[in-house]
Order: sequence, then structure tokens, then C-alpha cells
Amino acid sequence: MNGYRNEKMNLSDVCIWLTGRGMAATGNMIWDAFENHVWNQDGLMRTDVLKDVFAAIDQSGMLFRQMECDVTTYMFTTPVYEAHVD
Repeated sequence: MNGYRNEKMNLSDVCIWLTGRGMAATGNMIWDAFENHVWNQDGLMRTDVLKDVFAAIDQSGMLFRQMECDVTTYMFTTPVYEAHVD
């Protein structure tokens, strides 16, 4: 089946991971900013958005890569016929 992959992470898990690394204030800011945002559906946040947020925190990209190893990424496939294409 042809489709588009959509990767997401649990926003709560991401914030807990940051808190565990002594970055509770950052985790709280991310939670407050995205808890009720359109990119956060059923508690799952788009991974590409999280990557951009982490790039603003750490330009080296290492923090996001470490988090990717510890926090589960959920992979969804949207069939081509259901995908919105501009």
C-alpha cells in the first residue's frame, strides 16, 4: 500500500525524559505550549515538530538523538487516497 509515514512521540514521555535530565523547566514549557495544540493528538506529538523544538534548545542535535533512543516513536501510515495534498 502506498502511503505517507507519520511519526509521533508521547508528549508526556518527552517531558518526563527532559525532567529526568535536569531540564524540568524546558519540559514544562514544551508541555504548556503543546498540550492543547493541533499538532498534539491523543497525547502524541509529531516528531518533526519536536525535532525543531529540540534544535532551538540544542543546535548540535545530540539531545534529540539521545531522546529518540529512550522515548518510543510511533509510526503511522496514511494511505495516499486519504492524505491531503496541496
